[in-house]
Amino acid sequence: GETGAPADTALHGGAYVKGDRAYLPYSGGGFVILDISDLSRPMMVSDLPFSPPFASRIAVHTALPLTGRPLVVVNSEAIAERCDEPLQFAAIIDVGVETRPRLISLFPLPIPPEDAPYRSFADRPGRFGPHNQHQPQYQEILYQDENTVFITWFNAGLRVYDISIERQPREIGYFIPPDPVERRGPLPKTGLVVQSEDVVVDARGNVYLSDKNHGIYVLRFDRGSLSVVTTSTATATPAMQALVLQAFGAPLQLMEVPRPAVGPNDVLVKVGACGVGLTVVNLLATPGRVDRYPRIPGHEIAGEVVEIGSEVRTVAVGTRVTNHFYLTCGQCHNCRRGRETLCLATGGNIGQNRDGGYADYVSLPARNVVAIPDGVSDVDAAVASDAIATPFHACLKEAKLGPGDSVMVIGAAGGVGIHMIQMARLCGARVIAVDVGAAKLEFVRGVGADVILDASAGDLAAQVMAHTGGLGVDAVIDIVASRLTLGSALASLAIGGRLVIVGAQPPTVYQDDPSFLVDPIRFLHRGLEVHASRYVTLAEIERTLALVRDGRIRAIVTQVVGLAQVPALHEAIRRGETLGRVAMTRGARD
Repeated sequence: GETGAPADTALHGGAYVKGDRAYLPYSGGGFVILDISDLSRPMMVSDLPFSPPFASRIAVHTALPLTGRPLVVVNSEAIAERCDEPLQFAAIIDVGVETRPRLISLFPLPIPPEDAPYRSFADRPGRFGPHNQHQPQYQEILYQDENTVFITWFNAGLRVYDISIERQPREIGYFIPPDPVERRGPLPKTGLVVQSEDVVVDARGNVYLSDKNHGIYVLRFDRGSLSVVTTSTATATPAMQALVLQAFGAPLQLMEVPRPAVGPNDVLVKVGACGVGLTVVNLLATPGRVDRYPRIPGHEIAGEVVEIGSEVRTVAVGTRVTNHFYLTCGQCHNCRRGRETLCLATGGNIGQNRDGGYADYVSLPARNVVAIPDGVSDVDAAVASDAIATPFHACLKEAKLGPGDSVMVIGAAGGVGIHMIQMARLCGARVIAVDVGAAKLEFVRGVGADVILDASAGDLAAQVMAHTGGLGVDAVIDIVASRLTLGSALASLAIGGRLVIVGAQPPTVYQDDPSFLVDPIRFLHRGLEVHASRYVTLAEIERTLALVRDGRIRAIVTQVVGLAQVPALHEAIRRGETLGRVAMTRGARD
């Protein structure tokens, strides 16, 4: 700007010419009218400053004069995310007396839908404020209606206003694109939410809305309403249904979101089934587990590969696959020696640090997928990848069960526990199953447990000693891992016994108090061991799937629901009301 001009004075939006006048949005310098009757010597007619009190950086981004009315529609541009700046606005200026332009009205701020999980768009990440308007620029192919204004509002989407009463603009329609699930640019920085940028409307009423991470949405405008025509354009991706977690503590929302992008080392899987278990329930209840929002949970996935990345050579389109839960590097010391669950450069977990399988499609690293053998259903494969593979590792590698051994399984009626019973018996061990409640105890009896104990019936260790002639058990596999169960597990071990910890409670359960106490002398004299069973290897998933294919172990799935019913299933799991494993399948009715 010229000497003495306000801070951030700069011509930002395009000049709009009307006769021998040019209307200019000069950012921090305000709204300017120039006399351009002599193009060699443009002259200032007037300047209406907006900063202060409004934002200084781009206080006026766009200035759109109406051809048949002495009015100009102006708007600012939001720059700072999370509203860390003065009020952003859209307004109408009366230029009937052009030497004294007057601000006569402000457009109403967008209000979230009633079912939105936030009180205001100001509560969301990203920018809350306008960016641009539909600008006909005298082109007959574009929509011309001086009573209707289209404005993009970044994280509030597209808003449509009736300005037939210029001193009282009113909103008559809006469209808020779904939040993206894949980042395609650096903005927004504070969270991956919608960022609607620009809008143009053709003479037929077709609305073209651009979004920072989506591409182009094509909408249809009929007076007072907006409808989606397509979200598939040259730069946008096809849509899909997914359960999306928008923030910690928010309910899962069934939404239409873009289909995930496929990187050079990824595969796109059309989801056939996804396991639903306690891991996701604990994830939703534990702060800090999800690295960023929005996030699609679900990590026990099975389906068909429908697209592969340019560098993928290990799997072909059409292959049915399940997946490994952990995102590993494959190159570090632990990965190279077959301990990938202890990866030193881990990227986290599917469904926590990368979108998961509560969706129609999921993009997975090719290194994470395992082919499903013929004869194994999607539901059984999804369950096998975790709820059966975990017992495989726990029983064979950690508890080291063999013929004649005795093992106690705590939490035996759950989705992992029932398969732990089967796996232990497959190893030749005698199984003592522990849970609470008559229905659960009867359920595990049908799975093949040799002894069933009710943990609520008194001292669990004393019950074990009574059933083992005072010897104790060779191994305890604790899937519950509460202070009470861990203490009982240690007290129930025979000489040389092994405690294998498979599950865990949310971290808050263990705060301010040790999970269990260890007597070093007792450990030394009895030769006791404690093992942490941390998921499985890719090879163990393959061996588990072979056991399922050969009928040597059976996937026990007691409920299969559609995507919309998963939140209700989570609540049933949280209350301990489910038996065995439960799953979501895209073939089930919602």
